[in-house]
Amino acid sequence: MPNEGELSAELQGLNKAAVDLLVNVHIISSIAPRWPDEVQGNWLDEVQQMRERLDDYVRVAQEFASALD
Repeated sequence: MPNEGELSAELQGLNKAAVDLLVNVHIISSIAPRWPDEVQGNWLDEVQQMRERLDDYVRVAQEFASALD
């Protein structure tokens, strides 16, 4: 059974990963207008896929919590 310290460390890691993702996607997106149209389209597709995966993770977290209520 995980203790509070382990959970806290994992939550901090999750927070850092989420912030790193947002910062990096924003930085990369700021230079995207310089890319050829095809590359910009590929980047848009990648960002949409990341958002969809994040939406899935949010649903999983909500369903996990709901199952325990």
